[in-house]
Amino acid sequence: MVDFDLQRYRKGSRLMLSKRDIETIADAVLQDFKPQALKDPIALSADEFLEQYLGCHLRYENLSNNGSILGMVVYNGGKLIVYDKDNDNIEEIFLRGKTVLIDNLLLAEEQRGRYEFTGFHEGGHCILHQPETVSGFFDHRKTIVCRTSETFARFKNLTTDEDWAEWQADYFSACMKLPRRIVRMVAIDAMRGIGVKKDCVTSYERDVYRECCEYLPRLIASIFTTSRTAAKYRLMELKILKEKRVQPIVFQKNSEGVEYVC
Repeated sequence: MVDFDLQRYRKGSRLMLSKRDIETIADAVLQDFKPQALKDPIALSADEFLEQYLGCHLRYENLSNNGSILGMVVYNGGKLIVYDKDNDNIEEIFLRGKTVLIDNLLLAEEQRGRYEFTGFHEGGHCILHQPETVSGFFDHRKTIVCRTSETFARFKNLTTDEDWAEWQADYFSACMKLPRRIVRMVAIDAMRGIGVKKDCVTSYERDVYRECCEYLPRLIASIFTTSRTAAKYRLMELKILKEKRVQPIVFQKNSEGVEYVC
């Protein structure tokens, strides 16, 4: 397993990692874990990554009564409260240290893509957010609770330490499951197959854009075994799918009273 000196990225209790930083870390992990993924489009296994590469204990539980918690990382062994679905109550379980929990909701076949993305998200926490690395954030809480996933495209409005940690883990998962160069290669080849000659499409090209927004995320999700949401966000983040907003036309008058468009 690759070791990283993450202390240099600390600002107080927060780990300040840019997209480029996380991509560099993910590429180094991929090179160590599964170098073929940097050459060919393959579907990485979250189970293999968590259990065999990171040495985590993997466990499945009902983490909430409404599916709002997708995963958890427990660094130190101890007790945890989970939902007892059979009795519609809570129950206490004992966990070993370095345990990753995945909600039972994601075990359904139709949730396979989300399961894989969530697994790598939790693996991102294990690599990026060790308690000794971000001690201020974890001093009073040795468990990371992940309520959402696939939010790596939402870079704005990150305010708390937890917001940043969740975004970083999501972006790490995207870089692992959907390596930049390989996704671009697959997407551009697929666009050529449906007659798109450019390397990107914008929302101004309505029919083509609509077709690519439906076709490309489905294809990428199928090849790399991830969710369509994650695939679409990655395609947009890589500027293969570009959503352009129409700017309003504003008329102003110059000093001579002549209207012009600005």
